[in-house]
Formats: sequence, C-alpha cells, structure tokens
Amino acid sequence: MKKVFSIFLLVLMISAFSITSNALQEEVFIYNGEISIHVPEGYYSLEKNIPEDSEKLKELGITKEDFLLNLGDAEHLLVTEDLNTQIYIYCEKTDYIPLEFYTEPERTEYISELRKSYKERGCDVLEAEIESTYETIFTKISIASTEDYFPAIIYNTVYNELDVTVLLIYFGDGEISDAQEWTVSSLVNELEFNNNNYALKNTTSVEYTVDGIGTKLTFPKGWFLYENFDSKLIAVKSRKVAMQYFTYDVWDVFTEEQKSQMHRSKLDMDLFTEEDLKELIESEERKEEFLSLGMNIVEDSMQMIKIGNYNCVLWKAEAEEEDSIYKEATAIMYIENAIEHTFLFTGPFSEKISEEYKEIVTSAKFPEIPDEGGEKADEEEALLTKLVTVVGICVIVGAVFGAMVFAAKKVKDKKAKTDSGVRVSEERKFCNECGAQVEKEDKFCPLCGAKIKR
Repeated sequence: MKKVFSIFLLVLMISAFSITSNALQEEVFIYNGEISIHVPEGYYSLEKNIPEDSEKLKELGITKEDFLLNLGDAEHLLVTEDLNTQIYIYCEKTDYIPLEFYTEPERTEYISELRKSYKERGCDVLEAEIESTYETIFTKISIASTEDYFPAIIYNTVYNELDVTVLLIYFGDGEISDAQEWTVSSLVNELEFNNNNYALKNTTSVEYTVDGIGTKLTFPKGWFLYENFDSKLIAVKSRKVAMQYFTYDVWDVFTEEQKSQMHRSKLDMDLFTEEDLKELIESEERKEEFLSLGMNIVEDSMQMIKIGNYNCVLWKAEAEEEDSIYKEATAIMYIENAIEHTFLFTGPFSEKISEEYKEIVTSAKFPEIPDEGGEKADEEEALLTKLVTVVGICVIVGAVFGAMVFAAKKVKDKKAKTDSGVRVSEERKFCNECGAQVEKEDKFCPLCGAKIKR
C-alpha cells in the first residue's frame, strides 16, 4: 500500500500547470479497466497513458513530461479549470484485509490509530471517520489548512484485491468548501469495481474445497475465504481472528530408494512420538526462527490432542510485544498418507473463538491418497521409523514454520498507507508499540505512529 502521507507531501510540492479548456462530464476506466470513475462536472480528466501528441495536451498548453511530473504515482488526475482543486486517484494490487471484515470495535480502533498517525506527523486532522458506499467501505481523513499544508480530503479503501486512494487537495485560499467535499464524496460513492475476486463474509456455515489438495473445510457463520490457491487457504473472521490451512507432501523429500523401503500409507502421526516432536519444536533452531517473526514458542505448550477422528500435535507461540496483533498463535498439525496438514490460528482465544477453531478442524474431510512405494518394505521395514524421524519430521515442522511466515504476511493489519507488497525477508522489523511490521528505513510506525527503536 502506498504511504498516503508521503503522497500528500509529494503532491503539495508539485507545481501546477495551466488549463484553458472547458471540462466535460464523462466516465473513464482506470487500472486496466478494473475501476470506473464518473468525472464530476466542471473537472478535466487526464490519464497517465495520454499520447504525447494528444489534442488535450495541446489545448492545455503543456507537454506530457510536465503532466507526468504533476501526476506522480497516481493512476488518474482530475482538475478544475483554475487548477485550485486537484483530485488524484491511486490504485495498486494488495493482499490486505478489507474493512468490511473488521468488527465494529476494530474499525473504531483503526480509525483512531489513523487519526493519531496523521496528527503525530503535524497534520491538523479535522475529521477521521469511516464511510460506507454502495460497494465498499472507505476511511476518510480531512486535513485543515496550516502554515505547512494545504487543506485535503483523503479517501482510502481495500476492495476487490485493490488498494484505492482518492486524494483531493485545494490550492486556493481558505478551506475546502461544502461543494468541493460533496464533489469528492460523490466521486467515491459512484466509483465502480468491475471484477470481484473474493467471497463475501458467510451468512451461514459454508463448506469450502481447498484447491490443489481437495480437503473440505466448513467455516461457521461470519468467516470469509480470503485466499485459496496452491494447497493454501486463508480465512478471516476479523482484524485479529484468522486461520491458515497449509499442506505439505512429505513423500516428495525421500529418494526413490527410500520410498521403496516404506509405504506412503504408513507415514502418519502414529510414527512420531511426543518426545520426538517436542525436541524438534522446542529446539534452539526453531526458537530462533520464531524470534525472526517477533514471536516466542511458549515453553511446554506442545501437546498431543485428538480433534474429531484425528490425532494432532499442537503448540503455541506468543509475540514479544504485549500490544502486538499476533499476541497469540496456535499451530495444529495432522499427518496422514505422508501429507502434512497444518492449521495456524491467530488469537485472541476466547472460549467462543476457540470453539469455532475446533469446529473448523473437526469439519476437515481429507482426500484419499493412493498408496505408493514399498517394493522393498518387507525386507527393510525397520528402516521406516529411522528414515521418517531423521528426514521427514524436519521437513514437516519446517513446512509449518514456512506456513506461519506466509500467514503473518497475509493476515497482517492494513496499515495507514504503508509500502506496497510486504515481503518476508531477513530485514524484517516490528514496531515496539503495536507489533506491526515496518521497513528498515522507517523512523516511525506507519500504523500507530510510534518511533521505531533501532
């Protein structure tokens, strides 16, 4: 996601260009046609891919180079004839969770954090609120005119896997008028998304089939499917309540010779002792991996449990910082036919949420996997446990950790205009106040505004 505050500052530093023609009302498509906007009456529409010999540019008396300098990273620019009012439209792909799926308390908390973030950066915030449109929900920030800033209104939403910002800046005298505010509000309300890439929140219990592996899971009312691809599924109930289901085929790690000495059908949880699992999960190497996520494995939290018809291993992790959104996490792993099935749940773990987590795991219907290998199993069956313990289990739990990294990225809090496309890397840093991931060069957390300790 872009940094709205940085965008705001950049636009204020860009010199305006003159326009001499009259504006015409029209409908235009932006971001490869994924969004339709209705150009307000009295505004002139300019797109970033406008030809250099465009008649529009000739009428305006400007070059394409001048226009692109003014446009910056925006997808589209709408301006009035006197250039005093300019509306920038930004759009990019995102994997953040839409506000539709925040609970009311979480929305209130988020808008409060957003207001605080702008104020700590020196903006005079007149208003910070959430507005619902026909299709989605926007955050709205109104900035007053000060010695350092022009007045502005900033709308932002995540919808249809797109992060969209509509930024109005008034370069004239005084504050933004009611008419100008109504104009940008109408533009936002009439904005149309032309594709739909995710399912809405469930109104009843719904069964999903996970792509790639065929596992069927039933989610209680109130959940929604956020991702479903490559044997991974992410489902979210709210800002802080989410689940990832992840599979890994352990059979692929063995050589053909090793496969000939065992049967796929016998590679299941019964081969692993509690002591084996505990030793690996609570090893120093595993603890260091979790620390890179800002989390600690809870000591002595690993246990063997039975959920429905499945024997599983469970362990817990907790964030180092008290206020982190990943304060609690629970991993549950089940193995059958050399397929590792992992469920990663984030807290908070109230009694009701814990019951829903249990319902989801219990609902799992795993597909049948044909048996493989075993040509030499009768001769060397004793090697099975050794091979699995030495080779298989390391891969299995390693895959679980990889799933946790993936989930941490996907269900991460939508921040107030942070850098686009958070990547899992060795340069990972976290805010000491709220637990949000920050970039290496950030001096302040883009979510809560706290100063980053080096």
